[in-house]
Amino acid sequence: MPLLFLIRHSLELALKANVLKLEQINHDVEKIELKGKKYHSLELLFNRFKEHLEKVRATFPISPEIKGQIDNDLMKFSPLVDKLHKLDQGSFNFRYPVDTNGNYNFSWDTRENISEIVDMYYSIQSFLVFIENALIEEGIFLQT
Repeated sequence: MPLLFLIRHSLELALKANVLKLEQINHDVEKIELKGKKYHSLELLFNRFKEHLEKVRATFPISPEIKGQIDNDLMKFSPLVDKLHKLDQGSFNFRYPVDTNGNYNFSWDTRENISEIVDMYYSIQSFLVFIENALIEEGIFLQT
């Protein structure tokens, strides 16, 4: 559970950081809030991230190679977000073994292949760093 929490939380933070950066150039995309339960949702953050990337692609010239890499990485990222979102929609299940009524957050007869989740996580790590660097190289972001 702690490992799943760390993976899930690091993705949440990475998505928020990328979305906040993209908000600086995409003024037409609704901004995320930094408070409230819904902005702990990986699904919502991932969808907002994709929306920003679609807007960037439509607004700025991006090389076909970078576009292809973005598409490929989003395809690898989506199943991980889906899996973690189903397991822990509100960022509580991995943090706490029981809910406020003392009920388990999971049925313990459910099995998940944690090594598969870890592999999926490692496969998208470079993307979360790559995207800002790629957009700097494409002249969309200024290097700070």
